Amino acid sequence: MTQRVLLISPGGCACTAFISYLKKYINNINNENDTDKLKHTLPWNPSVKNYNPTHIIYLYGDLDKAVRSLFRRNYHNPQYRKLNNIFKNKDIPIPFNNFKQYIKLVENAKIEPLGIFNHYKAWKSVPNVFFIHYENIQKTPLLDDFLGLPKGTCSKFPIKERTSQIRIIESKEYLEIMNELTNQIKNENTY
Repeated sequence: MTQRVLLISPGGCACTAFISYLKKYINNINNENDTDKLKHTLPWNPSVKNYNPTHIIYLYGDLDKAVRSLFRRNYHNPQYRKLNNIFKNKDIPIPFNNFKQYIKLVENAKIEPLGIFNHYKAWKSVPNVFFIHYENIQKTPLLDDFLGLPKGTCSKFPIKERTSQIRIIESKEYLEIMNELTNQIKNENTY
């Protein structure tokens, strides 16, 4: 059977770079530029069934850093639409216009309003998905085993040092909520 790898991510955690790296070793993997609309999709999207993956990896990171990355690259609005499966319906409003409003939503509702946490939960309900924090790609040989790659392949992935800096508008309360949500994800996964 032909191996078809699907690498999923909520964004902001080195997914593009890791797909590009894996393309050297895996013939069939979703597109790093998301031209196939699979990189950030939800499990019930018909495209996933059509793609028919044999292996699914869910790459995640710290929520505060991922969100910071999406806002820094001005990609928060398109990502909100992808993560909430409303990218075709431009009439549905996004509940925040900027990072400051996003932070206030987190503080007031004690949730992650971009959809990253819900995206993770949706994929967590799918069996046989390999969940890994991007900082652990180099640290576990089990990812190589999962993908059927020679030992040490993933440990050679060059992880770039994050340049994410806490912005002055990020309150202590906001950061605590985001860290709590990140810890929930980390505690549910080994890697």
